[in-house]
Amino acid sequence: MRTAKVRRRVSVDESALDAWLAYVEETARSDALEKELALLRGSRSWKITAPLRAANRLADRLQPASSQPSRPELRPPVPGGVGTIVLGELHAPLDRILSRIMTGSGPRLYVDVTALDLEDLGAGIQRVTRRVLGAMYADMEIPFVPVPVCLRNDGRYYPAHRFLERFLGLPPESLGGEGVLSPRHGDAFLGLDLCREFAAVLGSAWAALRQTGVRILPVVYDVLPVERPDWFPEPVSRDLRRWLEVVAEFADLAVCISKSTREAFVRALSSDARRIPQTIVVPMGCDGLRMAIPDQVASRRCPRQVLMVGTIEPRKGHADVLKAFDRLWADGRDLRLVIVGHPGWKVDGLLSRIRKISSGCDRLEWLEQADDRTLQGLYRSSSLLVAASEGEGFGLPVIEAAAAGCRLLLRDLPVFREVAGADARYFASPGDLEAALREFSVDASSWPSPPSAGDLSSWGDTVEAIWSHAARMSGPSIES
Repeated sequence: MRTAKVRRRVSVDESALDAWLAYVEETARSDALEKELALLRGSRSWKITAPLRAANRLADRLQPASSQPSRPELRPPVPGGVGTIVLGELHAPLDRILSRIMTGSGPRLYVDVTALDLEDLGAGIQRVTRRVLGAMYADMEIPFVPVPVCLRNDGRYYPAHRFLERFLGLPPESLGGEGVLSPRHGDAFLGLDLCREFAAVLGSAWAALRQTGVRILPVVYDVLPVERPDWFPEPVSRDLRRWLEVVAEFADLAVCISKSTREAFVRALSSDARRIPQTIVVPMGCDGLRMAIPDQVASRRCPRQVLMVGTIEPRKGHADVLKAFDRLWADGRDLRLVIVGHPGWKVDGLLSRIRKISSGCDRLEWLEQADDRTLQGLYRSSSLLVAASEGEGFGLPVIEAAAAGCRLLLRDLPVFREVAGADARYFASPGDLEAALREFSVDASSWPSPPSAGDLSSWGDTVEAIWSHAARMSGPSIES
């Protein structure tokens, strides 16, 4: 399992900020849901259409899910306006954060949050974006001033004031309008969010930043849609290929989330004879599940509960796991499977199977969405995490589950070996998977134990790795 090489002492401010961001995120989700339910249940139509809703639920189970991903659209810039924030009147550490953003000197690190601002699906990349940004604000020694930015439909980047208000729990419009960025030589840009769908606009935006001396550091999560286009809808593979072309032309440093991803990234650019920028590998954190449940929950770990976390799509291996469980259940094995993940593409038949099984018994539970509290609870109440994916850039649930004390059963992939090492059990075929689960249902005492939390990386380690490389970059940007 990856280890953190540098461990900083957590300050009171950092703990307070972490708790506040967790509270804001969970409250925002709860408030949105409560408002929606209140509007619905308070209406006359809610009572009248009760039979229709029942019919719709039945139809939903019979209706195939869309095989194509939705395509978001960039928003226009927010008109200018005067902010109402008064520095010195906010609770610490929010006052310190905003003071750095509004009045801080030194180079700025523009952090792209475009996709997260448009829609937070709670998927892996969105979670990484939130955790890294939170860790940046917790680390007051970072030599850059972190500034969230969004790409707008005029092809330029703007300060993401509306996003930052939501992220920090500030009053709406309290930061004023979003003026065009005024970057300076020595600033840096971190492509933390994946703007795959906006590659055409992205190229001109990055070109404009580089003309002012800003260094471009995109984060590379994986190149699977290019390596295995059969796993994805055609637009996804096409968009990622275009995004890679933009990265090859403008990136000064590509930030990869694993050695396996770096190797795949270099292969993808080499195969098209494109320029390969400098690359680094940074660790992923596992301390981002805020609002954690009490420690007493760990004592209620279910010895027969198995967990899968990830979008339901062909490469994730849900079909192999379901087939293995079907046979184990037929043999009377007392195992319970919990699947967490929203529907993806090319899995209409699989979704029908999951719905049918989960509606008829409690041996299978499917949660399309899970907030941090729910996910942490599942990690700590489950005894085994199964990661059956045939391809990953990293595998964030692997280290999150390990940090919660959950044993690991992983497909034998180089990236999983890189991430989990000897702290996991591996399988190479559906038969191996079934045999391992059958053994687990009897006695898992001989299985590798999860690592201690102190052996795992934090999001603070991620941030430190990023800014240490960015700070060492000097002189003009690398010419393409």
